[in-house]
Amino acid sequence: MPLAWGAAPFQETYDWLLEACRSVVLHRSSIAREMIEPMVQPRVGPELTNAQLLGHLVAESLMQRVDHRLLEAKNIYLESFDIPQIEFFYQMSVSYPQVSAAHDLANQYHAHLLADLEELSLFEIGIGKGAQVVQLLERVARQHGRLRHVRVFALDPDAENLSDAGGWLSRTGERLGIRVTYVPICARLEDLTEDELRAIRSKSGSATLVVNAAFAFHHTTHRVGDDQYRTELLARMGRVLRPRLLTLVEPNANHDVEHLPTRFDACWRHFGLVFDLIDESGLPPEVCFSIKEKFFGREIRDIFGSCDAFRCERHELVDRWLLRLTKAGFSPCEGDVPLEASMPEYCDAAVSPGLVRLGYRGRPLIGVMAMQWDPERSRVRGDA
Repeated sequence: MPLAWGAAPFQETYDWLLEACRSVVLHRSSIAREMIEPMVQPRVGPELTNAQLLGHLVAESLMQRVDHRLLEAKNIYLESFDIPQIEFFYQMSVSYPQVSAAHDLANQYHAHLLADLEELSLFEIGIGKGAQVVQLLERVARQHGRLRHVRVFALDPDAENLSDAGGWLSRTGERLGIRVTYVPICARLEDLTEDELRAIRSKSGSATLVVNAAFAFHHTTHRVGDDQYRTELLARMGRVLRPRLLTLVEPNANHDVEHLPTRFDACWRHFGLVFDLIDESGLPPEVCFSIKEKFFGREIRDIFGSCDAFRCERHELVDRWLLRLTKAGFSPCEGDVPLEASMPEYCDAAVSPGLVRLGYRGRPLIGVMAMQWDPERSRVRGDA
């Protein structure tokens, strides 16, 4: 299928690497190596075209697979790099306007719900440094909300992130006159037991409980071929926490698939479009290159160069997430929520009940989902 973006070099590189992926699947290692090696660039810098850079990143990772040097993947947000991945994430969002807009849209859903509440409990999955929660509190304060106390159950596998986020939230609460009770949980979502989820529900008392997971749920690992695990996670979370609102923000890409050529096709189309988007940001070429090669390069290397049983970057299509949420017992949030997607003119936004698709050149790159728990809809065994 011809690519819808890019000139001939993109198509040629795509066709070459797709055939290499097919050779890898068929265990034709020598043929695959001969096809992959010319794609690995001897020098990597801002002078490379997007086709050359993306081809290099994929080829470099495929070479590990051909040479049986697959890594047992770690969460790249926990690995030690010269610049931590979480810090690069915040830098990356400057060149990728849909990322900041997605955080803000999720906050708009929560702020609308918060308008008449004095107390709230927030289960924040993957809090990072706490930027999104700080922005939520600031938005509520600007809108003259009644919120006086918020409990933040902050989940993150990085203890340093949790410490930094707690300090920032404490200072923000003091500045805004909102009491913040901070409960750090150093763990991965898939490691939380049902009793630990019940403790969150119990500590929330009578306060309204909401959940936010922005660019975090796709990091949950599962056994190869286990297509239901994430649906079961969502269903358990809904059944135990009974959240008034769940916001889920995820990239729109089909990378959680075991068939290597299909995964490559999805990766090429998604990151090729993202690389073009970054070029349109107006940032200096060396900054754009650094974001592509370091931040997204780490993701691409994980997608292709890590053992399939332990891969961290397992993005799914937004429609797939919506199906999971429906099966788990969630439905689009009700009510007319006034939303504003603040992005440059070259970006796209499509709004429907409980969903905003953020894109570029008419193709959705990120989905912002706002759902409410509806146990009668659950199709997961034991949840309905």
